[in-house]
Amino acid sequence: YQKSKDMRSRAGFYEESDINISPIYGFDFDGVICSVFSFGRLDNWLWNKLPRLWGYFAHRLVRPNWQIIDKIGMQSVIITGRPSYEKKLTLKQMKKWGIGDIPLYLDKIKIKPDRNKSIKFKVEMIKKLNLFEFYEDDLETIEVLRKEIPDLKIYGKIYNKYNRG
Repeated sequence: YQKSKDMRSRAGFYEESDINISPIYGFDFDGVICSVFSFGRLDNWLWNKLPRLWGYFAHRLVRPNWQIIDKIGMQSVIITGRPSYEKKLTLKQMKKWGIGDIPLYLDKIKIKPDRNKSIKFKVEMIKKLNLFEFYEDDLETIEVLRKEIPDLKIYGKIYNKYNRG
């Protein structure tokens, strides 16, 4: 327990040497572990003009996906395209939902998230950690994962009433 507590108190990034048990299962955060909040027609405008403001509200209004959270165990990691400046919020949500002890890998984006860089980040982390399974909601990311890591078992888009179709 002490090691995992020390790991959480760090900057929120984990190194392979920090993990006692080799992870097998990986999970995306938004759209998998929790819902994706939508502002409807304002989404694209807010995302392009005020990405931090969009993220500030959108990531605070998500709801947990208990069906997926119940699958998360000791050999799991979270690899998300959320920017590193949302680390504190993400760790708080993980703790609230009972998954605060597993490693979290956030994209090290400083300003505006970039979809292509986010996909590349996920591919690199999955390869580095040699994951067996990954849960992902973004169809473009799934296609790249299938191409780049053909042996990876991918669980595709998770649909619920809070997710965008």
